[in-house]
Amino acid sequence: MTGRIQGQRRKAEIILNRTLEKVQTLMQGTQKYIIAVYIITMTVAFTTQYGDYTLGYHLAIVIAALWCGFILLKAVADRFQARAQGNWEEWKSKWGDISFLLVLYLLPSFLIHMYSFILVLIGEMPPEYITTNLTVYIPTVLAILAVYLFGMKVVEYTLMAILGSWILSVCSSLVTKGIMIFPQAIVQGYIDPGAHIGGLRGNYLELHDVVMGLGYFLISAVFLRMKMTRKRFLLLAFLLLISILGMKRIAVPALLAAILFDLLFHRVPDRYKYRICIVSGCIAVVLCYIFVYLVSNGQFFELMDQLGVNLMGRNYYYTDIMKYAEFSPGFLGIGRNVTYRIFSGELAYLRVGGTHSDIIKMYVENGFIMFGLWLCYYLVCLTVFFKKRFGEMSAYLHFGIIIYMFILFLTDNTENYFICQIASIMLPVSYALSQKDRTEIS
Repeated sequence: MTGRIQGQRRKAEIILNRTLEKVQTLMQGTQKYIIAVYIITMTVAFTTQYGDYTLGYHLAIVIAALWCGFILLKAVADRFQARAQGNWEEWKSKWGDISFLLVLYLLPSFLIHMYSFILVLIGEMPPEYITTNLTVYIPTVLAILAVYLFGMKVVEYTLMAILGSWILSVCSSLVTKGIMIFPQAIVQGYIDPGAHIGGLRGNYLELHDVVMGLGYFLISAVFLRMKMTRKRFLLLAFLLLISILGMKRIAVPALLAAILFDLLFHRVPDRYKYRICIVSGCIAVVLCYIFVYLVSNGQFFELMDQLGVNLMGRNYYYTDIMKYAEFSPGFLGIGRNVTYRIFSGELAYLRVGGTHSDIIKMYVENGFIMFGLWLCYYLVCLTVFFKKRFGEMSAYLHFGIIIYMFILFLTDNTENYFICQIASIMLPVSYALSQKDRTEIS
């Protein structure tokens, strides 16, 4: 009886191994098609504006979720194949890093989500305001799993999809609105915000997510000191042109701040570099609290008025949403994503979709203490985790991206932007994993 069971087990293992070999051969033969499908589908996912027609992120989330499912199925197949071929330890190490990074990036969103349930239980948040938070979970998971599927090349494929998205949006606007979209973008962005060149009202090149998402790639190129080939120079010039035409004012100081940090950083002795990142992160936590305090008492608006800075209506958004909060350690918050409900309901007269400051939004939604924990996790703890697991250079790139990201958070709604989320995670993750692979090989 025992011999028969062992024979059946061996036969099953042989069948499984042959099946996995066929699957692997099929995957290798279709890899170039998988890459093409990824670029095309992500181009569609990244495109939310076609002339006057604007899409939400529903299609993007569906496409991203399908890719997550496909990659997880491949990971399961890889697992069985690794056992069969004796590569178990190698696969286990690779998937261990992926699992670690998934937990690392999903943890703050999950805890904030759970905190909202606590606010419901204690009566601080209506239960009908609870959301799935899929617009954060799905892009986060895809950004990391895509690195598992394509390795470091995923950065190139994703950048191609973003550029394809820009071309698709601009071409659709050209067809429906004409060539005047270009002078309209320049005049409205840099000379007269109320300009109507050629009868146009909006800036059809101000593709928020695309323009600010590309900034992460520029930051990575600078921080990693990429060799400037002719191809890369032309690509960077194209990215800068898109940024200039898109005219997102906050992206300029964000890029400059990150680049300045990089220039100063390389003048510091190596033994102090990591400490500078940690200290800078701690200072940034304090500055964020100061920003919220100044907004809460109106001093921020007085300062901007003295400096002659046009807040483009943000003084009204910030003032009205801060009426739902108070600057006090006892303030618990109103719940995750509730600010969007308020702007579409009680504050609908402002005609905006969000707070236009993720710093203010996170404070109002999560309260004084949870807001501080969120800041500390992103500005300090993540840098520590990257350094311990993947080395100082990986931690440094992560911190450079965080500088850019948090400056965007000051005046924009980028925390839930699909492209920005993917780029801000994919770039440091892909580099960190590539560095670890090189270390293990050497």
